[in-house]
Amino acid sequence: MRVAAVWFPDWPIQAVGGQGPMVIARNHAVAVCDRTARRAGVRRGMRLRQAQALCPEATVVEANPDRDGAAFAEVAAGLDAVASSVEVLRPGLAIVDAGAALRYHGEKALEMLVDASSYAGFDSTLGVADEIATAVIAARHRGMGAVVPEGGSREFLATQPIGVLAADEALGFDAGFVAQLDKLGVRRLGDLAALPFNQVATRFGETGRRAHELAQARADRRVAPEMARPDLAVEMEERIERVDAAAFAARQLASRLHARLEEAGKVCLRLRVVAEFGTGEELARVWRTQEALTEQATADRVLQPRAVGGRGVAERIEYVPYGEQRDAPPQGEWPGRIPAPLPARLGGGPNHPAARIRLIDAARREVFVTAEALLSGAPVALSWGAHRFRVLGWAGPWPVDTQWWTNTPQHVARLQVVGQADYEEHQRAWLLVWSGGRWRVEATY
Repeated sequence: MRVAAVWFPDWPIQAVGGQGPMVIARNHAVAVCDRTARRAGVRRGMRLRQAQALCPEATVVEANPDRDGAAFAEVAAGLDAVASSVEVLRPGLAIVDAGAALRYHGEKALEMLVDASSYAGFDSTLGVADEIATAVIAARHRGMGAVVPEGGSREFLATQPIGVLAADEALGFDAGFVAQLDKLGVRRLGDLAALPFNQVATRFGETGRRAHELAQARADRRVAPEMARPDLAVEMEERIERVDAAAFAARQLASRLHARLEEAGKVCLRLRVVAEFGTGEELARVWRTQEALTEQATADRVLQPRAVGGRGVAERIEYVPYGEQRDAPPQGEWPGRIPAPLPARLGGGPNHPAARIRLIDAARREVFVTAEALLSGAPVALSWGAHRFRVLGWAGPWPVDTQWWTNTPQHVARLQVVGQADYEEHQRAWLLVWSGGRWRVEATY
C-alpha cells in the first residue's frame, strides 16, 4: 500500500484568507499563527496577551471549526477528482490511496494531487509512504514534504525527532506523552523503535503501544473511502425551543444510537449531527475522534458553548443548541468579576470534597477573608491534600454578594494564586473561592 498525505500548513489561517501576520485564538491562547507571526516569536499555546506584545501588528481571529471544515470540504472535493479514495483526517489534512492513483494516472498522479490544491489557491505539501502515519510525518518534513521510498519507512522515521508525534493532532499523541519520552532519553523515533515493545506497552499503555508500532513502521489500515454501511442513524422530529429540551433530546438520541451500535457490534468514530429549523434551514456538523465515542460524549456534541456575562467562571459559559443564532449576551461591568485571562479548566465545584484547600501566612496562621473583604494576612504557602506549594504571587480578593434578595444570601470572594512545589520545575495557578468559612478550588489555569 502507498499512501499520500496532503497537508495544508496553518489551515485555519488559509481558510480565513487574511494577509499579513495573523493569529487564530482559542480560549485566550494562540491556536495557530502564520509564518510572519512565528518569526516574531509567537508560538502555539502562548497566551494571546503575550503574542500581541511580541507581534502587535498581528490580526487576531477567533477559532471557528465550522469555517475551517466548510472551506476544506471544497478542497477535498478537488482531490476526489484525482483519486478515488480520499479520507479527511481533519480540516487541513487529507490522505489518499496513492497506489490506486498511480496505477490510474501514472507518475503524474502526485503532481496532479498538488495541482488540485494549488488551483484552489491554497499552499500544501505532500508526503508519500507505505503507512498513513509515516505519510503524515513525511508531509510535514522540513516544511516541504518528502516521498519515502517503498520499504524505507523505518529508516526515514528513525531520524525523526520524537516531537513529531505531537506535531499533528491526527496522530493522536499529546505533548505530555512526548515530554515523558524525552525525559527518559528517547530523542528520536529510532530510539523508541529500539526499545522492547513489552516495556513500552507496560509503561505507557495503549498510547505507548501505538507509538512503538508507528516508530517501527508497522503496517496499518488502508485509506477508508466512503463505503456502503448499515444505516444506524437515529432521528427525532420535535419542536425544541429551550436548551434543556435540546439536551434532553440529545441524550435520548444518543441512547438510541448507542443501542443500535451495540446491537450491530460497532463503535462510532465519525459522528454527523444534523439540525433542521422551522425556517427550512439545515445545519450539519461532523466530528472525527481517535477514541470511540461514549453515549455521553455523543450527547454533548449537540450543544455548543458561548461566552456570556458573569462574575465567576462557570456562570460565564452558556450552552446553546448547535447552530442556533441568539442575540449577543448583555454587556455590563459585573462588579466583582475576575479579570482575564480566564482559567483553562473548571474544578470539581465549590462543594466537591477534593476542592478543599488551605492558605497560611508567614506566621503559619490560616489566611481568610475578613468582613471588610480583605485577606487576614499575606499568603506564603498553600496545601491541597498531600501537596504543598510556595505562594509566588496572588491577586484579589474579589468579593461578591449573591442571592441577596432571598432569606439565604451568600457572601463569596475569589482569589488568584500562583504557586510552585519544591519538586516541580513549573508553576501552577488556581482560582480559589472563599465561601462558608473555607477556601476551595473553583478552577485551574
